Amino acid sequence: MMRGMLIRLALYLGTETWIILRILSFASCDIQITSSNVSPQSFNLTCQWTDKHARAVLFFKRSIIQSTITGVVADNTFYSALQIPDFDKNCDIKCVPPLTAGCKCLNKYCVQCTLNVRLDKQQVDQWKCVVQYEGNMTSSNAINVTYGELLQITRFEVEIFDTVSNVSLIENTTAEIRCVAEGWPVPRMSLIKGNHPVTDQYEYEAERENTIYIHYQIKPARRYHSGKYICVVSNVHQELSKELNLNILYPPTVLSIDNVYLKEGDTFTKSCKYQLGNPPETAIRWTKGDGAFSNENLLIKSVARTDAGIYTCTATNSDGRNYTGTDSKQFSLHVQYLPVVQKFQIDTFDGISNVTVQENDTVIFDCVGKGFPPPDLKLMNNNLQLNEIVGESAQNTTTGIQHVITRARCSRLEKYTCTASNAIGFGGRDLYLSVLCPVRKDLKRTAADINNIALRNLGEEVTFAFFGFANPLPNISDYIWRKCTDISPSCSDIALSPRVTDTNLVSSNLTLENITESDYGMYMLQVGNGIGKTHTELYFLKRPGTSMVEDSSVTKAPKEHVNVTNNILAGASALVVLVITVAVACVCRFYRRSLGSHVTENVVPVNNPAIERRLKRNVRPPFNGVMSRIYDEIDPGIFVSESPLANEDARMPLQGLTKVERYETLDRSGLRDESKYNTIVSC
Repeated sequence: MMRGMLIRLALYLGTETWIILRILSFASCDIQITSSNVSPQSFNLTCQWTDKHARAVLFFKRSIIQSTITGVVADNTFYSALQIPDFDKNCDIKCVPPLTAGCKCLNKYCVQCTLNVRLDKQQVDQWKCVVQYEGNMTSSNAINVTYGELLQITRFEVEIFDTVSNVSLIENTTAEIRCVAEGWPVPRMSLIKGNHPVTDQYEYEAERENTIYIHYQIKPARRYHSGKYICVVSNVHQELSKELNLNILYPPTVLSIDNVYLKEGDTFTKSCKYQLGNPPETAIRWTKGDGAFSNENLLIKSVARTDAGIYTCTATNSDGRNYTGTDSKQFSLHVQYLPVVQKFQIDTFDGISNVTVQENDTVIFDCVGKGFPPPDLKLMNNNLQLNEIVGESAQNTTTGIQHVITRARCSRLEKYTCTASNAIGFGGRDLYLSVLCPVRKDLKRTAADINNIALRNLGEEVTFAFFGFANPLPNISDYIWRKCTDISPSCSDIALSPRVTDTNLVSSNLTLENITESDYGMYMLQVGNGIGKTHTELYFLKRPGTSMVEDSSVTKAPKEHVNVTNNILAGASALVVLVITVAVACVCRFYRRSLGSHVTENVVPVNNPAIERRLKRNVRPPFNGVMSRIYDEIDPGIFVSESPLANEDARMPLQGLTKVERYETLDRSGLRDESKYNTIVSC
């Protein structure tokens, strides 16, 4: 009863003694007080309870002063600052000046009051609510109410773009986002991009007692920096936010393009693939060198080799104001085409496809081919590939080779071919080479009689055969057969008759039928083609079983016609040479003793003017002594064999096979047969 009286007394007198109330009241967790800021000078207090009907609601307050210098807190006593004495009847209030407030009784278990108060920055007010029901006083928890200033975000912008909330930056440039806010208590601040806080390093600092800022460096600007940024500030009184849109401008990205290989005549189309930039609107352009081809797909209906080259795809975007972005990629178009031989010639014979040179000249073949892929070149002769000594390539489409013949061998219009080939096909060009040379004996073709010595009996038949090689080929009229005798030492032409058979450009046969005594002896064939010296070939007809010494019908030809071939050298043995030497020596001594120092020279005119001229050039001066009239016109000192035809590669020099043999005069004193072919030439 005493407790109820004290409570009524406190309500009536408005006592400030909260200690008495604490002693008289019972703590209960069924009552709760909350606050929310309306402005820096006003806030709401809400008191709620459960289950029991309240008769009166009281709000108690006390002030706490905190010194910023000493840190001492002055704790005053709670006192009743606001009452609703008849809560069960109405929501009328009583306030302790200078407090002004307005309350709303939301329901029978809740009341909300808006209080207007101005606090110092170091002042904190504590509030509690007390509910009276069934004669008891029940107290709530205590809450703090502090001084506040209205929050505001004074700046949220990108540097140099003041007050602009939609900012565009070019990729790789530098920028800074700034957010500045004011309020009391000093607010907390954060920067959010999308739905996540920005975790990059940035400056966060309070500039003054009630101001805070964030400086976020974008250095350099990247594509991922694009997006919506939110600056959020808050304190115990309120929370604010502000948005900014950042747009990073960057060009489109053209994807890489592979090089293309096409055949001449193909159709070609190519699209330019790219990734969008920002802004996404993109223009495409194809160029080659300084020329523009297309603004869309690249199309060539029939590819020509002139279309080969480097093509560029350029993608461009623009924001329509100050930004234009570009990117480009290149590819090479290779046009494959059939190879051709542009040049195939012999040095110093430019543009001539039929070339004539002298034997042993140096011949250099040049071949240049063009095509793509670059062609492989080969030099061919008689289906055999020749070795190249020089090979080179230029401009990726042209190749060249050389082949050298150091000493050209005799040949009649040989065909040389330069071929060019690649993956597309084959091409070639021919050249004909003729190598001039004098007439010579073809050593690959031999006659039946060894060493041109035929052994036949009277009445039999003999054929002397000659197979020659030359360029140009001699005419039939250039073949001259002669019969040589020792009675009157000379050789006379054998007129064309049935005895001369089967003469053509490369061979000639002399056939003697029904051999008589006068047919035995030496025969001479001379043939020339206007190149070099005239070729002379000797043939001997004798009786079987007769040696060269015993057979007085064998004689020698005049000196100027002698050019004995390898066949005579191969047949002459050392024994025969010795016998001939002895015989000639004996004959010469006999005639010198018989004639003394007087030499008689009798010349029978010859029918061939060329031979006559050559005979005059080779007449030897008089000799004061005795010399044999027999074979004296044949110099036994020098018989030179000819070099055979070379069959080696054209680049190998010919090997000389020169060998000197001596044939001495033979003793013919036992024979006095007069031959109808004799032309007498004395020494």
